[in-house]
Amino acid sequence: MMKMKKQAERSDIIAIAAVIVALCGLFLMVNGGSVENAQARAVTGPSAVYSGRSDIVLASFTTADVMPVSRGALLPTAKDYQKELTCLTQAIYYEARSEAYSGRLGVAEVVLNRVSDRRYPSSVCGVVFQGPQDKNKKGGCQFSFTCDGSLATRPKGRAWEDAGQLAAQAMLGFGRDLTSDATHYHADYVDPVWAARLKRTVQIGRHIFYRFAG
Repeated sequence: MMKMKKQAERSDIIAIAAVIVALCGLFLMVNGGSVENAQARAVTGPSAVYSGRSDIVLASFTTADVMPVSRGALLPTAKDYQKELTCLTQAIYYEARSEAYSGRLGVAEVVLNRVSDRRYPSSVCGVVFQGPQDKNKKGGCQFSFTCDGSLATRPKGRAWEDAGQLAAQAMLGFGRDLTSDATHYHADYVDPVWAARLKRTVQIGRHIFYRFAG
């Protein structure tokens, strides 16, 4: 019993530390000067496109003194926090590591929007690995990296670290809503059949985002 209690306390400490690290990262980004150099454009319509340098920080957040919050924080139990954070980090890294900050945040938004949508699993890992881990194998892989062999390449370097930091921030609810509640996206060089059934919201980098109509 004592051993289990100590393990639980350790998990709580790890979760709290992760949150503190994420908040410190936010503070450094906002006060480190990169915000002043950000080049981001607000969404103007269904075909709006974000473009600019990779140092875009929290989309068009350039002047506000308070960090924008687009959704409630997603804070699983301490036991599940690291697992959920890893799944979101993987999605950002494998799906959008070559994209600017706004493009990576867009992918994170899609994952979290699905978590909040009753049509999808209620956990980050459940959403990200829906298909590969689904015993009924309905709908195939929702995120291509979970089935195309990408996971065989071990993540590394600054891109992985940045993905982890962004994932932690997104789970805390920070970041402007760039995709207008999107639950889907695809690369601009493909034309999936399902896109015609959804409402296009925005293009960010090489990804085009969609939400359910209505």
